[in-house]
Amino acid sequence: MTTAGEGSPFSSIPTRRIVDYAKYGVRSAANSYLGRLNNSRVRGALKATLDAFLTRMVEDEALTGYQLEVTATRAQEIAGEVNVAMTLLPTFSIEYVRVTMILK
Repeated sequence: MTTAGEGSPFSSIPTRRIVDYAKYGVRSAANSYLGRLNNSRVRGALKATLDAFLTRMVEDEALTGYQLEVTATRAQEIAGEVNVAMTLLPTFSIEYVRVTMILK
């Protein structure tokens, strides 16, 4: 069963569900940071929160690995935006899935 055809990183339903769950969890975890200053200290705290969530996904065996980056340019700091870039390795996949989210 596929959702996006052959050769796509989302070629299997479990992979798609795992990535969708990771995106949902990141968005939910970031909600508690809305309205706070967008500086390096708060972004570090956000990264720690997201890291804990993704680590739980590894412990629950939904992921076999991940990389996480939380950044913002000076213009994004002023606008209140944060880039969250994740490279996920779902359990049932041999391909990494790169997800970039801009949280506002």
